[in-house]
Amino acid sequence: MVSRAVEDAHMIVTQALNRSILGGDASFELEFDRCHFNESRCKTTEEATGNMIITIYNPLAWSVVSPVNIPTVDEEYEIKDGKGVVQTIQVTNIPDTVLNMPSRVSKSKKEITFLATLPPLGYKSYYMSKKPKRNIRNVKYEEVPDIDEYFEKIRKKNYAEIALEGGEFEDNNVVFLTNIPDEPKKGSSYNYINSDKRAKALLKTKKGSKDRNVEEFEKLFDEQKIKPKRHRPEENPYPSMSGEEMRMLSDDPMVVERFTYDELADEANQQSVSAPKMKSLQYTNKIYNLSASHWYYPAAVGNNRVFENRSSGAYIFRPDAESPIQLRAKDNQLTEGAVFIENRFTTHDNAAFTYRTYKDDRIKFDELDFIVGPIDISDDIGKEYIVRYESNIISNGEFYTDSNGRQMIKRKLNKRPAWNLTLEEPVAGNYYPVVAAASLKDDSNFQLTVLPDRAVGAASLQEGCIEIMIHRRLLHDDAFGVDEALNETEYGKGLVVRGTHRFFFTIDPVTFKDVLEMRLRPQVFVSDAKDLNYGSWMNLNNEKSWLQAPLPDGVHFLTLEPFGIEGQHQLLIRLENYLDESESSSRVVDLGQLLTISSFNSVGEKALAADRGVKEKWSWSTIEEFSESFNDQYGSSKPVRKAHEKSKKSDDSYKVNLDAKQIRTFVVTY
Repeated sequence: MVSRAVEDAHMIVTQALNRSILGGDASFELEFDRCHFNESRCKTTEEATGNMIITIYNPLAWSVVSPVNIPTVDEEYEIKDGKGVVQTIQVTNIPDTVLNMPSRVSKSKKEITFLATLPPLGYKSYYMSKKPKRNIRNVKYEEVPDIDEYFEKIRKKNYAEIALEGGEFEDNNVVFLTNIPDEPKKGSSYNYINSDKRAKALLKTKKGSKDRNVEEFEKLFDEQKIKPKRHRPEENPYPSMSGEEMRMLSDDPMVVERFTYDELADEANQQSVSAPKMKSLQYTNKIYNLSASHWYYPAAVGNNRVFENRSSGAYIFRPDAESPIQLRAKDNQLTEGAVFIENRFTTHDNAAFTYRTYKDDRIKFDELDFIVGPIDISDDIGKEYIVRYESNIISNGEFYTDSNGRQMIKRKLNKRPAWNLTLEEPVAGNYYPVVAAASLKDDSNFQLTVLPDRAVGAASLQEGCIEIMIHRRLLHDDAFGVDEALNETEYGKGLVVRGTHRFFFTIDPVTFKDVLEMRLRPQVFVSDAKDLNYGSWMNLNNEKSWLQAPLPDGVHFLTLEPFGIEGQHQLLIRLENYLDESESSSRVVDLGQLLTISSFNSVGEKALAADRGVKEKWSWSTIEEFSESFNDQYGSSKPVRKAHEKSKKSDDSYKVNLDAKQIRTFVVTY
């Protein structure tokens, strides 16, 4: 049902984008493929024989920089924007755990990632084309005017780097060495076969004789070859700093751990039996560490006649043990490129996750991409999988979750704000629903904040830890009405779940703006453009924003949709001020300068549901009934201020005021 509704909406999106991009040109139309990005497959990229167009829509009222992942069969592509700027891309192999998903039918083995800069409430298109193949026989080489200057530059290099893309040599025994490592592999004897012969072959003339100064180059090459590590000089030219010196320099958070090649290798081996470390930062005089790992709770089984014998099921989370079982990491793979650094971890229990950090400073978050399933039930035990983020933050048994996607509410381990609590279910009793964010922090406000991509359950059962439920497969009904176990299958196997968490491990505040950028991520469409060359594409409307002017910082364009009877030319608009209460949190928005589509003839305010006028809504007495801040009151013995009604600022024509956390609804006629 949901899928059919999305497909119907996709038809409208296709019509709107064609009208905007083509500007009324009816000679051809573009097809906008939504692709199955959760399975890293895209029909258009697999079947396209030439160029493609990537169109990305940003539903937010501010400019966004967003990672875009395009699955492809071929990796030899380049991506340009409408101004001819070639985008920095990174090509990676799609993880085996994704390739092996039972529902995945695709030829794509690669994934291209780039960062898209998108206009507010609008779209931007990129042109994706195959790189022209280079024929080495047609390459022309320029003569070096000063051979002495060339050799002087060679002398200054730490190691000789000789790269060759292809070609033919007279000596058929030459072994092509590519990607010479910066550091030798541990335990290797470092015997590079025919490396001398290859270098000499490069310097031969067509007649096979050596050019001038070849002897000098050969000598340099012999001196600069990679030697075993024990014979190499110290590479670090800088004096090491003491811990005290590093603390003096760390007014801001910074990465302070410096690893040698051998230390990284040792840590990779240790990760097979422990939670993989993802991040280490220093703030003031403390080093903060963060790791993540997969665990599962065995599900409780009972006859459901009394609560003590209730089975864990679709409507109840009831683990059979207070401590979950950790999934042992099987291997990991570290990848670094122009766009991001990522580390992939797999386990022995059909679970894997990828930790990714982006190199662009505009991306403030890190990502955890997870995939779980099919969950093994051959032991007749139901399992409920979690991902646990572990840090050394001293959170004092407190963490925060959102309230229906809006304010963050304080939660305390084994406590409730209004009554004394005795928990008989210490695990499930500390789980809370999370729609937008789960967070914990210490007294210095250093925090760990996790933003899920869907509604989940989360808890903080250990100091400095956040665990999030990501998958369940159960074998017994819980007798709450469904009359079947939560044992969902597809293609004869258990379901596979893939998802993404964005997380922040920082002293910088995480705002509701960050939450919205996760919840309302850009929509990506791929079009076949085999008959549209780059020059013709550049003449199209490849970038557009429907905002006439930027909205004030702190204002979210919550709703924009047609309203009323067709032909009345009315729009329903909701604006939200997501800022927390402060002296400077009020915002003013000029509705008359809001959209580019047309000028407004009239504006009328409605109640939140838009079913009646704003003056007809019910009024609630809040004076002296609630505290100004629930979080300040919860767990505190200090007196707190009571909430009170604030004087409302009057609107000035189309200029409307928005107080902190206020949503206002308008119907405009154009």
